[in-house]
Amino acid sequence: MSLSVSSKSKRGTFYRKYFTIDGQRTSMRLGKLSQKNAQEISRFIDELLEAQKHGTEIPARVQDWLRSADRKLVKKLARIGLCNELNDPTLEHFLERLFEIKKVHERTMTQLKYARNHLFEFFGRDKRLREINKTDADNFYIWLLNRPSLNQNTVNRRVGRVREIFNQAIEEELIVVNPFKKKTIRTNVAAAKKEEIKETTIWQVVDCCPSTEWQLLFVFARWIGCRIPSEIQELTWSDVDWERNAILIHSPKTKSIGKADRLVPIFPEVLPYLRKRFEEAEPGEKYVFEQLRHHSNLGVTARKFVRKAKLPVWNKFWNTLRANRETDLMDSHGIRLACTWIGNSVRVAMENYRIQKGSDFADEGFSTRMQKRMTQGREPESTADTESSEPSVMPAIPMVGEATNSRGGT
Repeated sequence: MSLSVSSKSKRGTFYRKYFTIDGQRTSMRLGKLSQKNAQEISRFIDELLEAQKHGTEIPARVQDWLRSADRKLVKKLARIGLCNELNDPTLEHFLERLFEIKKVHERTMTQLKYARNHLFEFFGRDKRLREINKTDADNFYIWLLNRPSLNQNTVNRRVGRVREIFNQAIEEELIVVNPFKKKTIRTNVAAAKKEEIKETTIWQVVDCCPSTEWQLLFVFARWIGCRIPSEIQELTWSDVDWERNAILIHSPKTKSIGKADRLVPIFPEVLPYLRKRFEEAEPGEKYVFEQLRHHSNLGVTARKFVRKAKLPVWNKFWNTLRANRETDLMDSHGIRLACTWIGNSVRVAMENYRIQKGSDFADEGFSTRMQKRMTQGREPESTADTESSEPSVMPAIPMVGEATNSRGGT
């Protein structure tokens, strides 16, 4: 059992391992390696040969090496009967290595780790990837749905991350089929589930905020419509263009699709609070949200200020404010500018962000149009009744909610 140099070139040194198996002299090309790595692999192969010769179990440290070794090499070893597993890692081994090499945004990594923890809790750390089938995937999905702390959309997102993990396993030729592939994993924060939040409501909450930074956060959420917290964490004073009256919003979510940032107007409602925050900033302070960018859970604290204002807390807290702003912009500036400033597509905007407002029913022509529809095509019971009866008039639908009260300034 010897190791020799197969060839040397400008590309590097290539090694070949010679050994005897079942009485026959054979060799295996190890590829381009350093001498140290080649010798280490040679020793592992020697241990596999010893285990095969004496019919003993493969040592644990050799099994660990097989899980992390080059897949082509492991396949060669399996073909000649030196190992029974074709690099068949456990969930723990695979995910540890995956997280070491995967380069994603910090928040994406957090979501992947949530998915990992669910996999460990349900399957166990020692479950092998190849052992997880379609039935297991269905049971995992049902198990997540029955957890009281997770709603439907959160479950769908977690399963989506699991599917992403198993897609990586397919790319590495560890499994052939993704058991989570055919699951319906669509997250839809439907606009129908979001309510209209009046501007007066936000002003009441702003008055209950303990600092200018918190006030500005609510104003940004309702009138800039940015994603919170991801789009306020890296916002700096250099992103504020006072002369052009615009703010450069950085978007980690859409960076991967070539939309790393977008330019948004400083709307009249935002300007006074932004100026006040700028005046209060310490010399050399870089970030607009210097304190809140480090806050671990903005939503929980923000809801306390809503309760302090003696107002009911709305669902989908930050996303609902974003949807209200996009709906306002659709009405006032059209869908092209609304999507440009909010940072999403027309399809996403219409499916998930368009909110039906009370004022949609309050214009003077609405009652007239409805009356015409209700009476159009209706046949009178008799000519006499038609001549003597006055046309039915549909009462005007009153305006829902109070009139808006903008506190914006110049």
